Amino acid sequence: MDLVRRPMDASLLEEGKILIWTTALDSVGDVRLGQLASLLSPDENQRAIRLRFERDRRRFIVCRGVLREILGTYLEMDPAKLVFSYGPQGKPYLKIPNERPLHFNVAHSLGWAIYALGFGEIGVDLELMRPIPEMQALVDQCFSAGEVSAFYSIPAALRLRAFFSCWTRKEAYVKACGDGLSIPLDQFDVSVDPGLPPRLVSVRGTPGAHLPWTLFSFDL
Repeated sequence: MDLVRRPMDASLLEEGKILIWTTALDSVGDVRLGQLASLLSPDENQRAIRLRFERDRRRFIVCRGVLREILGTYLEMDPAKLVFSYGPQGKPYLKIPNERPLHFNVAHSLGWAIYALGFGEIGVDLELMRPIPEMQALVDQCFSAGEVSAFYSIPAALRLRAFFSCWTRKEAYVKACGDGLSIPLDQFDVSVDPGLPPRLVSVRGTPGAHLPWTLFSFDL
């Protein structure tokens, strides 16, 4: 994926289009951090204060503050005045009257955050690819039977990438449905091979089973 720095343009957001933004959470100075903190609601600032480590507090403030800036730009609203509501599993939504509600989702991994915006239900996941000692156990416990079979048919040298390809696709789907990990991960299938186009192979008995989903994968 090629990243180009450019100003946010509200005209870019239109039906059928998904916009992706990323931010480096650890590259923010104290002045900028204060600006972002000033956009947060009292409950968001309390959440930041409750975090034990300063690094985590800073990352939370940056992640949430940038989200407010992005949404405020596209909605032409004061970022500090945006009000969020939350689904049963904690998925945030904008609490504003709108004939065409703007949907969004956020994910972060270590020092990076990613934001996805669109006019339909959307989910996004981000993971730093690194060795995981319990990878085989996670595959056997969390992947569907078809995914397990596909995973072990892939050459061993490619299995780490295959694992993260499958995992992020599954996470993005359950986040888009709004029910998070309350949806059993072995109850639906995504493509596993990182060398092939990503797709939902089959969906059974999940809240979003009736919707025409489209799946994308990319590297930062």
